Amino acid sequence: MSPKHIALAVFVTAIWGFNFVVIRLGLDSLPPFLLAALRFAVAGVPAFFVARPKLSWPRLFLIGMALFFGQFAFLFPAMTVGMPPGLASVVLQSQAFFTVLFAAGLLGERPRLMQLAGCAVAGAGLVTIATTTGLGFTVSGLLLALAAAASWAMGNVLVRTAGKVDMFPLIIWLCLIPPLPFLAMSFAFEGWPAIQ
Repeated sequence: MSPKHIALAVFVTAIWGFNFVVIRLGLDSLPPFLLAALRFAVAGVPAFFVARPKLSWPRLFLIGMALFFGQFAFLFPAMTVGMPPGLASVVLQSQAFFTVLFAAGLLGERPRLMQLAGCAVAGAGLVTIATTTGLGFTVSGLLLALAAAASWAMGNVLVRTAGKVDMFPLIIWLCLIPPLPFLAMSFAFEGWPAIQ
């Protein structure tokens, strides 16, 4: 990789990490489901200016529910019950581990040796993290973060089944799926005063 590519990779990683700090700040002011609804309502605005990808609405709905709704329906509560932002960003990357497992089980893909080695390292890392519960985070926070990673992985597999699709418009249009389900969950679990 060229120095430019390395710099871009570092920049993207920094943005990724800072995202979790912003989430934590948001959760200090808003309940998790309402925050998620607002996040995706804002993120979906560009869909008015970008053509919809050539996917059916049912397929868009399924992918959006797994990739965005499911992921953040677990991640935001995980951070609410004690998962620190930095650790949440690390645990969420176990989606790569789950993606390999789901692709093998659902798509019949045979993992390559390097993928299996990566899964072993990821598994060892998760075990190490799990054995340190009580040192700044909770078991419930860890389990919710792992569920978020698993939902993200399922979304990855569903995207794979969609065939060749331009990712930029897909991500934008997928942002239209979660706001209403999150508003419904906010109303049901956080109450009308939270929405007002």
